[in-house]
Amino acid sequence: MNSHRVYRQWLIWYVSGELPVNQARALRHHLDSCPVCARWFEEQLELWRMLSEWRLPEVTVASNRELEWRLELERSRGSSHAVAYGAAEWAPWRLVVAAAVTCALALVLSLPNRPGVATRSEPGTLVELERIEQVLEDLEMLQQLDLGLDEPGAGPQVSTVGTGV
Repeated sequence: MNSHRVYRQWLIWYVSGELPVNQARALRHHLDSCPVCARWFEEQLELWRMLSEWRLPEVTVASNRELEWRLELERSRGSSHAVAYGAAEWAPWRLVVAAAVTCALALVLSLPNRPGVATRSEPGTLVELERIEQVLEDLEMLQQLDLGLDEPGAGPQVSTVGTGV
């Protein structure tokens, strides 16, 4: 696996024409025996071919003038990336207000709980008692349903009306 890493590095140099002759020979021998590297080599060749064909548009005097015009327009507006993305909207007084709110929130959260104010459900609290009461009512209802089904002839009856039975 380590040799594949070496050969892949060599492939990049080979495709770009920078691999020495003896290493190029060893690489070609490896490509004949390794289909994975051979496929990767073909992909690299295609990539290098596309890159060599790709051309940037020519820079002309007109394009320079347009660029200078755009820069001057931005300068005349007095804008910057900070303004464009809203960072300059935060005036210093807004930052002071945000810091004060943050400090007040931290102070409130750090104060110990006042006595008499329940913050959690502790054993024996109203919430737990209500849950127990609800469970007992549910159990009682299930027992009543269960008792009614044990009697012969009790329970749901299958209607034979309209079935021809």
